[in-house]
Amino acid sequence: MIYNVQQSPAEEKKQKEEKKRYLLRKLSFRPTVEELKEKKIIRFNDYIEVTQAHDYDRRADKPWTRLTPKDKAAIRKELNEFKSSEMAVHEDSRHLTRYAASFFLRMINNIVYTCVFERDLLLFDKYLFFLFFFLLLFKYGNNFDFHMREEDLFLQI
Repeated sequence: MIYNVQQSPAEEKKQKEEKKRYLLRKLSFRPTVEELKEKKIIRFNDYIEVTQAHDYDRRADKPWTRLTPKDKAAIRKELNEFKSSEMAVHEDSRHLTRYAASFFLRMINNIVYTCVFERDLLLFDKYLFFLFFFLLLFKYGNNFDFHMREEDLFLQI
């Protein structure tokens, strides 16, 4: 069992300096080549082979520099969806995430698109009421789970 003994700042500083001195001393002694050979850390060959090598660009390929804005947006969207739906977020930190706002924007977009596409004003009223209710919950209710999937939400309407 390890006990955490409270030390004065002077004792802590002294102990830290002692440890620093010990480690510096230990690191200052470098092993000789013979010691490294004995421990099989280093090995030398008797012959050296030299060949011609043609000049070429040895820098690594950077495929992320060739991404189009559409590709970047798709990657960002996929990452944000993963973060908002699959990553665990602690209850005390949930209010710090930005996914609740983006969730509302996606929800409004889905409502408008669905209602305009289907030309259904009753459906639009129903969705609008639900969205208003949801906004009130977001503003006044602390225990609401905003990381549920949109499909589950629309099935409950």
